[in-house]
Formats: sequence, C-alpha cells, structure tokens
Amino acid sequence: MRIIFLWLQRCFLPLWRQNTDQNQGDKQHFYRRTLCAEYQKKKSMVKNFWIAAGVVVLIQPLLHVVLIVAMFTTFVSFMYLDEC
Repeated sequence: MRIIFLWLQRCFLPLWRQNTDQNQGDKQHFYRRTLCAEYQKKKSMVKNFWIAAGVVVLIQPLLHVVLIVAMFTTFVSFMYLDEC
C-alpha cells in the first residue's frame, strides 16, 4: 500500500509538495516556510486565538463587540504569522 501511495504522490503532486513529512521539497518555492514545523505551531496558536475570540463573541453577542474582536483577532493573526 505504501508503494502505491508513493507512486501516486510522485505522479500527481508538484515537486514542492513532495516529501512534506520530512520538511523537504523545492528550496526555491515561495511556500517553503509554510511547510516547517515552526510555522505549523504558529498556525495552531492562531487557531487558538480564533477559538478564544469566538468564545468572547458568544459571551457578548453585540455587533460592535463582534466587529472589534474580529478586527483585532485578524490583526493579531497576521502579525503573529508574519513574524520571522
């Protein structure tokens, strides 16, 4: 079964997506940073930010609170993921 999976991976996936489990791939590709473990941890943290924001919105379901929390969480998410 593993051989079939590897064959399908080589046939259908682009070079930069092959061997993502070992964090390898095309070194020149612009998505390279999204494949590393550090970026995946940051993405997990951003997911937790959004869960916390959703809880706040459920506790206080007023339109102005929803908009402020959504804008702030969006800003924090972009800031945290873009941090090098």
